Amino acid sequence: GPTRIENCVMLCRPCHRLIHHSDWEVRLDSGRPEFIPPGWIDVERKPRQRPMVHLLDIA
Repeated sequence: GPTRIENCVMLCRPCHRLIHHSDWEVRLDSGRPEFIPPGWIDVERKPRQRPMVHLLDIA
């Protein structure tokens, strides 16, 4: 989509290149990024999100 603060996702350099130069897609769902793998990885192209468990680890 268009470049706007509301639709930005922080990615490391290798992941950024992967999104732009492969069949991976990224979209926002309620403000959380979803990564959609190419069909050769997942025929159904089921979106994947990073679990929020890491945000709760306050140890």
